[in-house]
Amino acid sequence: MRVPPEDVIFDGSEDALAQLRREGYLPSEEQGPHVRSDEQKKADEAASIRLLSGYDVDKSDNFTFPDHFSDEEKELRAALARTIRDQMKGHSGELLALAIDPFTPSKLPNMRPTRKVKFFWQGQQSTLFLEQQIIAFIRKKRSRETRRDVPVDSYVKDAEEEFGLRRSRIFEIWKAYENLMAAKASGK
Repeated sequence: MRVPPEDVIFDGSEDALAQLRREGYLPSEEQGPHVRSDEQKKADEAASIRLLSGYDVDKSDNFTFPDHFSDEEKELRAALARTIRDQMKGHSGELLALAIDPFTPSKLPNMRPTRKVKFFWQGQQSTLFLEQQIIAFIRKKRSRETRRDVPVDSYVKDAEEEFGLRRSRIFEIWKAYENLMAAKASGK
């Protein structure tokens, strides 16, 4: 948005607002803030996670990253840009959103992409989300157990079937979680 000259007198009338919009000092009404539903925000968050980590929240699994600027990546980029616009107001947020998604025009007058973000592989995909699901799965099973002192091995076996990972990997994830909880409890 432009800054109006100092000699402009603004009386607050509808005509003055319309003129300021026409001249680019205020965003037009169709460019004003668009309120998205919580469902749309959640869907965009899931798509952003898919783009950035390769993890598909809906399918609870890791997938290969989409090809650079493929139709799939463009959709995921648009979702991440909407999330950024929601959470990071101002020109820097808008410029970042445009760098990520240069295909969606800015709602700010005369704002256009000045940089472009290209997503590169940085080694292996993140396993964080899958690990969190495994931990939540085992915790839920344990909390619903009516018998006392059931060994964690039975829950690990269920997780092995549910997630298709090796038993040793599930034990490794669970042990890391237990160690983290023990460290928190001891104040370390």
